[in-house]
Amino acid sequence: MAETHKVRVYKYKNIAAALAVVLLVVVGISTSCNSNGKKHDDKKKDTSSSASSSVSDKYNSDHDASDSVVKLTKNYRYDEYKNGSSLNNGSLVIVNSDHPFTGEVPETDGVYNYLFDRSGNQIMFATSTLINGSREMLESFNAMGVDFSNETGLKTLMVSGLIPESGEEGDPKTDEAYSGVKVELMLYDAVNGTYPEFTGEGDYSWLSENCYRYGFVGRDTNSFRYVGVPYAEYMHENSLGFEDFSEKVKEYTFEKPLLFDSQQGVRYAVYFVKADLESTVSKVPVPLRDDNTEYNFSVSGNNVDGYVVCVDLTGEAASDGNGSSQIGSDDGSGTAEEVQ
Repeated sequence: MAETHKVRVYKYKNIAAALAVVLLVVVGISTSCNSNGKKHDDKKKDTSSSASSSVSDKYNSDHDASDSVVKLTKNYRYDEYKNGSSLNNGSLVIVNSDHPFTGEVPETDGVYNYLFDRSGNQIMFATSTLINGSREMLESFNAMGVDFSNETGLKTLMVSGLIPESGEEGDPKTDEAYSGVKVELMLYDAVNGTYPEFTGEGDYSWLSENCYRYGFVGRDTNSFRYVGVPYAEYMHENSLGFEDFSEKVKEYTFEKPLLFDSQQGVRYAVYFVKADLESTVSKVPVPLRDDNTEYNFSVSGNNVDGYVVCVDLTGEAASDGNGSSQIGSDDGSGTAEEVQ
């Protein structure tokens, strides 16, 4: 009996020891799980915090865009534009064999006065001093020419073409130069008395790299077209050609505009208004400030099916309701955001 009792005591001691070991294992596992769970929770908290920050940033961006749209649409009026004339005029008119130019160029001027810097030094030449172009375009071209000469020391640019002479009566004007906003270039080598072709290479690449700052976009190898600084910046920043931009801008409306921020802090709102081609006029919404004064804005027909409007939402109130000349010539590129 005693042996049996001893055996039983030994047995229970083993069981107790085994239970103690199991208990230690369970506690260890529990502690490990709690630790891992805490780490997992921490990671979840970190992720949640990061996501919250991201959402907050996105909200701020959307909120900022929303504020701009409210500013644009909360107070406005409708201006009427004649489809028979306004639709065919402006810096964004499309001119080609399918859409000849039938508009009129306002405020033209001869090229001669724009071949000099402010000190009266001649910095460019022209094949004829009798050729004319848009005054606004020529003023911007002069600014670009002066800066080009200062940067490179070259005074060899020669204007070879502006508005072409009219052909025979009835001939369609399929060259966009008829719109008055295109300038064609060649070079003048005064030393040799020759007229080299303008290729835009070497030092002359400065023009293609910087023309957008003055409102120009490159067309053919030897020509530049004036579209206005905001549009030129947007095309440059997004690597868009003129025709590509003309199609893309149709995606934006007064209620859902393209918002463009320049490096100078100017916020532009750009939108397209489809022309009412069944009527003689089209109504174009124009935003107003709270006190009913106008923002600086421009309206250009596209010579096809509508009007493109550009509004400076951050500048001073306009002194009058004139077009693109009221939009400041901000230089510097920027970014664009689409309002969904």
